[in-house]
Amino acid sequence: MRQTLSILTLLLATYLLSAQTDARTKVINEQFRIGEQLLLEEKYKPALKVFDKILSKNPDHIASYRAAGICYELSEKYAQALSSYFNVLSRDPYFSRIIYYEIGRTYYRLGQYHSALDYFSQFAGLQNLSNDNFGLGVEREQTKELEYLQELSQSMLACQISVDSIQYLNIDSVTNVGLGINTPGDEYFPSVSHAGDLMFFTRREDTKKDENLFSSQLKKNGWQDAIYNVNFNSRHNEGMSTLIKNGRYMYFTACGRSDVLGNCDIWEAKVDGKRVSKVKATKGYLNSERWESQAAISCDGKTIFFASDREGGLGGTDIWMSEKEPDGSWAEPVNLGSSVNTAANEEAPYITNDGKTLYFSSFGHFGMGGEDIYVSKLQRGGKWSKARNLGAPVNSSARELGIFLSADGKTGYFASDREGGAGGIDIYQFKLPNKLLSDPVTYVEGVVKGKADDLPVRPATVTIEGRDPVEVDERGRFFICYPANKKLKVSVEAMGYKPYRETFEIPVWDNTEFYPLDLLLKYDAPAYAADTALNAVPVSLPVGQPDEKVVLEKVSTLSLYYDTNQSDLTVENKVQLEHFIKIFQQDRITKVEIVGFADYVGSDADNMKLSEARARVVADFIQKKGVEVNKFYLEGRGDIGKETDLDRNRRVDIIVHSKLN
Repeated sequence: MRQTLSILTLLLATYLLSAQTDARTKVINEQFRIGEQLLLEEKYKPALKVFDKILSKNPDHIASYRAAGICYELSEKYAQALSSYFNVLSRDPYFSRIIYYEIGRTYYRLGQYHSALDYFSQFAGLQNLSNDNFGLGVEREQTKELEYLQELSQSMLACQISVDSIQYLNIDSVTNVGLGINTPGDEYFPSVSHAGDLMFFTRREDTKKDENLFSSQLKKNGWQDAIYNVNFNSRHNEGMSTLIKNGRYMYFTACGRSDVLGNCDIWEAKVDGKRVSKVKATKGYLNSERWESQAAISCDGKTIFFASDREGGLGGTDIWMSEKEPDGSWAEPVNLGSSVNTAANEEAPYITNDGKTLYFSSFGHFGMGGEDIYVSKLQRGGKWSKARNLGAPVNSSARELGIFLSADGKTGYFASDREGGAGGIDIYQFKLPNKLLSDPVTYVEGVVKGKADDLPVRPATVTIEGRDPVEVDERGRFFICYPANKKLKVSVEAMGYKPYRETFEIPVWDNTEFYPLDLLLKYDAPAYAADTALNAVPVSLPVGQPDEKVVLEKVSTLSLYYDTNQSDLTVENKVQLEHFIKIFQQDRITKVEIVGFADYVGSDADNMKLSEARARVVADFIQKKGVEVNKFYLEGRGDIGKETDLDRNRRVDIIVHSKLN
């Protein structure tokens, strides 16, 4: 836009030279020079006041309409700019040749691509007329006109892309997500939960502030006022966050921290609703001594796409990808190549649920504005197709970045600094037509349970045909993304239970809730122990004399898990305990052992106190339920080392010994 200023002095000087030199004209010329100087100083409002004053006294002063149009265009008030430019042409259609190009450019920025093409074409056609047909200023426009002619083919192509994209995308409109999220500052990189009711995004209040992560809840009246995420943020920059599809883990950008290898690294965190814990750097080769940021995770959690300026790229920041190793670390990243990357900057990738479509932002591919959003399809052999501009109305003459799709793939979110927002960069949304949706994928959450007691079984190994085995979490759960309308063949192995085999039909699902699978395992034990609790283990039976009555004993166990530094029972803990007590409360209980543990975070003394507190709370709960026990054993053992999973360290083990007859 500021290039327009380079022609201003030449043009306005021409207008003044061509004017008469009577007293009235001298006053107008002096006022015009004042407006010209204000415009050159980018003081657009004061300049407009001067030109308006001139026009109020002399409504046919074409130079003032021309200058006012430039003011409006540089202020991104495109409708007013058009009005001023047309005031010029209505008074003299041959006043300027380059004004036709500028009208086309202004129409383009308003999203009126057919009109833009019309005026670009008129500008091209006027090249056949000699300069004698135009005003005195046309000679002084020559330098700028040559620049416009060099840009003309790309400008017309951008219009054509926009027209074609509107027909291809069939997106009616984009809408601002509202003032609960957007402010006069910058908001960008949206990431939405599978339920569609929680958005994480990056906010920068102004250029002097650092970037931070915020979140907002969606209610009936729209997105609520955003909340600053204390557990993520520091005094340094935090950027683009992406939830894993099960909603329980997140990747985000951390900058400037002591454990960051380069300027910025990709970190991970555990998410439980609004609670965030286990914030740490990723393992493996994902991060380097260069800049890594803006991670997007595949639906199965095994492939990550991100932006980096690391060695081996094509220039600027490129899109890279890395595969997850069996130990949970990330392998050496691979550059996505020239179909996606250019010598300029590419950033903010997003991969669809089926893993076949990649969206990203780029300054390097031919686009409609400074930065646009593009799409590339995965081809046979693992190559990516030539990037295609997503077109209008998602892209515009402004800057667009950071696209994200809802769990059902039908709603898109992105950021733009287009006109009409709350200020700066805002977050917008739109609906995607069916033709652009990825292949349907269903979010499946299975729970491995004991058929006799309906309690989670753990540890347990779940194998899906054609995939690597997965271990259930502390609640017996596992999560997979699975093609809809396909058969899912699953098997489960768990100590103390019979092998499980089953085939399920997986339907098309909107994914706002997970498609549930209950895998019910039968206990593999003698009949007398069929009603025992989770992981119940029969103890060796004493060998009696022929005339002696054999006394059978069983051992029932349960483990309860806790969040960091917590000892109170959650609602889920209490439900588990209630079920557990019902199973053995009719037995003759001989001993109950309750042992608490803690993770290694914190001092030894604090961990010991926390583990004892956890055990004591469980013991109080059992005793208040009226369970009669001959012997009660209570112990806190503190932490149990750094090599095991922290989630499994924060627990209480309950072991109940009872007689069956």
